[in-house]
Amino acid sequence: ISVYTVKITEKKNEITRLQENINNCNEAIADLRKQNESSKESCNAWKPTYVILSKHEEYLKNELEALQEATENERKMYQDYITQYKEILKQHREKYAETALAQKYYQKKKEVEEIQTRVLKLSEKYKLKEDACMDILEPVPFQSLNDWALEIASSRQKTQEMLKLAAIARQESIELQKEAEELEMKINNFKKTFEDTTEDQNNSEMIEGKNQKILEKPEEFKERIFEESEHPSLLNEKHQLYKPLHVPFIPRKLVQSVQSIRFSMQQTETGREEKEKTMELSVAASSSSSPAENSAQV
Repeated sequence: ISVYTVKITEKKNEITRLQENINNCNEAIADLRKQNESSKESCNAWKPTYVILSKHEEYLKNELEALQEATENERKMYQDYITQYKEILKQHREKYAETALAQKYYQKKKEVEEIQTRVLKLSEKYKLKEDACMDILEPVPFQSLNDWALEIASSRQKTQEMLKLAAIARQESIELQKEAEELEMKINNFKKTFEDTTEDQNNSEMIEGKNQKILEKPEEFKERIFEESEHPSLLNEKHQLYKPLHVPFIPRKLVQSVQSIRFSMQQTETGREEKEKTMELSVAASSSSSPAENSAQV
C-alpha cells in the first residue's frame, strides 16, 4: 500500500506539472493570437502603400530601361561620329604629310629625337664620370651654409684689416717719400758744396803751378819745355790732373731703397731714425773720400 501511495503522489505531481505547462502554453497561444491579429491589422494597413510602391518600382524600372536604351543609342551615334572624324583626321594628315613643310617638320622631329637620345647617352656617361670624379676628389671643405657664412664673414674682416693696413702703409709711404725728397735735397746741397770746394782747390792748384813756372830758372824751363815737346803724353796727363774733379754720382736707387726698406710695417721709429743717420753718414763719407782721392792724384 505504501508503494502505491508513493506512485499515486508522483502521478499527482506530474499531473500538476502538466497542467501548469498546459496553462503556460495556452497563455503563449493567446499572445500569439494577439500578435497575429495585430500583424494582420498592420498588413491590411500597409497593403495600399505596398501597392503604390510596387507601381512606382515598375515605373522606375521602365524609365531606367528607356534611359539605358537612349544612352546606348547615343553611345553608338557618338562612336560613329568618332570613327568618321578619325577617318577625316587621317585623310588630313595624309594630305599634310605630302606638303614640304610637313616633310621638314618630320625631318626636324627625327633630328630632335636623335639629339635627345644622344643627350641621354652623354648625360649617362657624364653621370658615370662625375661619380668616378666624386670618388677621387677630396671632400667639400664646407658642408653647410653656416660654415660658408662664417668663412665669408672672416674673409671680410680680414680684408677690412688689410685695407686699414694698406691705408697706414700708404700714409707711411707718403711720409717716406717726403723724407726721401728731403734727403735728395740734402744730397744735391752736398754735391753743390763739393763742386764749389773742388773748383776752389783746382783754381788754387793752377795758381800755384803758374807761380812755380815763373820761379823756375830759364834753363830748367827750357829743359822742361823740351821734354814736354818730346813727350806729349806728359802734357795730357798734366792737363787731366788740372781738369775739374769728377763728382761721384749718387744714384736715385739709393733713395728708392730707403723707401722700400721703410715700407715694411714691422720697423719701429727708432730703427727708421738710425737708418736715416747711417744713410747720411754714408753720403758724407763718400763725399769726403772723393776729394781725398782727388788730392792724392794731384
